[in-house]
Amino acid sequence: MSFKDEALNLLKLVQEFRSNKDKIEESKVASNCFILDDNIILQESREFGNTRYPYSKDGLTIWANANGYFSINESSFHFIPETGEGKEPYTGFFAGIRNEDNTFKVISLTEVSKRPHDEYERFTVFKREAAYYFTIVEKIVFVLRVFMSEKKEPIFSVIAINTGRAKKDIYFSTYLNFILMHAPQECFETKWFRKASLTEDGALFESVEDIDRNLSLYNFAVVNRVLNINKIKSESHTTSKSEYTGSTTLGIYNATTLEVGKFGWERKVTQFTDSAILGDIYGFTLSGSKDESIDYIISLRFNKDEALSLINRDLTGYADNQLESLKKTFKEPSLKMTFDDGKNYINAKLLTKFLRSVEGQVEFAALAKNSGVSLLGVRDVAQQIEACLMFKPDEARSKILEILNFTDPSGRLPRQYSIPRDKEIPQMDTRAFIDQGVWVINALYRYLSFTGDYSILKETCGYFKIVGRNKVEYTDLKDSVYMHLIKITDYLVNNIDKTTSCVKALYGDWNDALDGLGVTSDPKKEFGNGVSVMTTLQLYENLDQVVQIIGKFNNDKKLINKYNKVRKTIEKGILKNAIDSNEDQLRILHGWGDNRSYKVGSFNDPDGESRDSLTVNAFFVLSGMINVKPEMRDHILGAYLRLSSKYGFKTFEPYFKRGTKGVGRIVNLPKGTAENAATYVHGALFGIWSLFRMNEPDYAFNELYKVLPITHRYISTTPSIMSNSYGYNQDLGIDGESMNDWFTGSANVLIKMMVFDVFGFTPNLSGITIRPLSHIPFKSASLSVIVKGKLINLTLKEGKNESVTFNGLPLALDNGKVFIDDYNLKDKNTIVITFIGGNR
Repeated sequence: MSFKDEALNLLKLVQEFRSNKDKIEESKVASNCFILDDNIILQESREFGNTRYPYSKDGLTIWANANGYFSINESSFHFIPETGEGKEPYTGFFAGIRNEDNTFKVISLTEVSKRPHDEYERFTVFKREAAYYFTIVEKIVFVLRVFMSEKKEPIFSVIAINTGRAKKDIYFSTYLNFILMHAPQECFETKWFRKASLTEDGALFESVEDIDRNLSLYNFAVVNRVLNINKIKSESHTTSKSEYTGSTTLGIYNATTLEVGKFGWERKVTQFTDSAILGDIYGFTLSGSKDESIDYIISLRFNKDEALSLINRDLTGYADNQLESLKKTFKEPSLKMTFDDGKNYINAKLLTKFLRSVEGQVEFAALAKNSGVSLLGVRDVAQQIEACLMFKPDEARSKILEILNFTDPSGRLPRQYSIPRDKEIPQMDTRAFIDQGVWVINALYRYLSFTGDYSILKETCGYFKIVGRNKVEYTDLKDSVYMHLIKITDYLVNNIDKTTSCVKALYGDWNDALDGLGVTSDPKKEFGNGVSVMTTLQLYENLDQVVQIIGKFNNDKKLINKYNKVRKTIEKGILKNAIDSNEDQLRILHGWGDNRSYKVGSFNDPDGESRDSLTVNAFFVLSGMINVKPEMRDHILGAYLRLSSKYGFKTFEPYFKRGTKGVGRIVNLPKGTAENAATYVHGALFGIWSLFRMNEPDYAFNELYKVLPITHRYISTTPSIMSNSYGYNQDLGIDGESMNDWFTGSANVLIKMMVFDVFGFTPNLSGITIRPLSHIPFKSASLSVIVKGKLINLTLKEGKNESVTFNGLPLALDNGKVFIDDYNLKDKNTIVITFIGGNR
């Protein structure tokens, strides 16, 4: 399909959508954002907040912001750095329409560079393969298209479509500014080492990075310009930023050159004294019902000869062909969840579309080469893998192997890592956050449960030896994934405090802003024996998972007995030490400091407050510990009542004031933000998940709908996916704003929770456990997923009697659940769960 046809089809889709009230109702998310059919996201203009979408190939990612900011990076290498909040963008796309006095009406093709009093119609459409920025002026439809090709080429295309009859003298102007550095931002020296040279069909960018006196990195970007213009009337080019704008005091948003449609003079090469850029202006006449366009194909190389070979190529039709090829790579997801006829406040169609969008969020976050910053978090990636493997098992397998290659020989995992270029030493955050390994064990167990692929345990992975704070060395040591699993488990076991039988916090755990529990006053020790109860509960579940894996893989009785004994020891330690009491009330502690000198999440914290911690209550349930001490159920529900808020469960209540001893840097976060007594959605979903696990569907769904963007009027980040958090602080004017979006763990928890506990469908190493809820707020819902190569179609439906059938045969529930052995699975299987309608 041609660019013109694609643009006009999208325009028609949006126009028809705007006139259909029913469609709007079932598609509206928040902040003027809509999820249309086929996972198409429409973002109308918004004054506050930002919506963005990633376009990626093998880690090289374009972040396309609806407002027109773009960034491009691969791991720690930045093509275009992150910008925002009114700063000058690194890219600019403009059009000009000639006025009667021969000056030009300057039109930014994105929101971010528009001029004062610009009231032109704009909207952005995000599709899986490309982003489309529409600007409509005087019956001319201007569209900027952005995507990443299968060959890792960022491609920007602009088109002008005249939907009227009158001829218009117009121009296109493009501004491209690349930093080409292993750094997230420029400094005053950047322009010294970056060079741009005009070529016949675009430009060659060069940069050099001096790593040390013996190592320099040379980076190149080639811009190939493809003109799809019938007759060019004028053209002007420059490599100088100040010449593009008309002055060193001007920005691209008020460049005087755009008003006259040409540069003062053409500077063909720029380095050292000015920022090296590519600037173009092409003038032409746009006849009635005609269209004209330009493509910019950008290639990154690390060898100059390779870069030079890409100059002056015939790429006519290349951009459209690459996009068509890209579309063919997208396949129907193997995981599908649909909901029908929602009751009361629940829009079932919108929830279905939203979950599909969140699956895309999970896929990207699981497989990316960097997160919101230049490094990848071990815990973050591992959690995303747990959900992603349900529909992208091969890719998830590769990512598990990637993580394991960054393990220290002791079994310790870094907090964060980067993907190195060639044989470079990767950047890492090696701080000893104790919880990293528990998430990796979870991911590997889930992978085996869904795929049955035990060959992964025989794969060979390497190690990086941690030799200092954020310093690592290569090591020749390699062994199997299975041995990595054992070493990771043993590292966690070896960090169990012998006095309390709970896991030491070291630098911190999942609540990583509360990083004070591992501190010690002993100058001879790096860490004390302060404890993370959340990680202890997670290891309690992990040990059962590892024992199952060993039993299936080699049935090492010695290891099985060892880990079973450790698990029992942890169980006793939690029951004895991790539950605080006050008369008839019980409370699960968040943790305690060195030698139990103080407790956090207790009836008397270091600041004298009686405080609840969210995640320990959630994992007391999710780890299975509640089966050992079921009387904690009412106490957990009481804690949730105290933690409840306008936007959902808070991480803590009350917040930690500045000066509170023993809890770490969390005290520097304002009240009601991030982890400090805000609705940190990732954590809130842990709590909601535990409510589903306790078969409290009404309570769980009420809390779930507080945290879903589809129930909000305003979302400060991308509304079509899960948010990171919702802050609330009246003194600071914070009311629902979020810190982040795409890389938040809330996305994977939502998917896992829906599959495992809303649908009640949990695969393990030997089969599938079905644990139905008493009811759901829908007349029906369906799940389609592949487990160990077998298709499972599960249906929940309202009826007169409760029942479960498997391939047409009735199954009897035992203590609210039933188990289906793997050997009973056919190539295609049907599970039907009938529930009696409840209080909705």
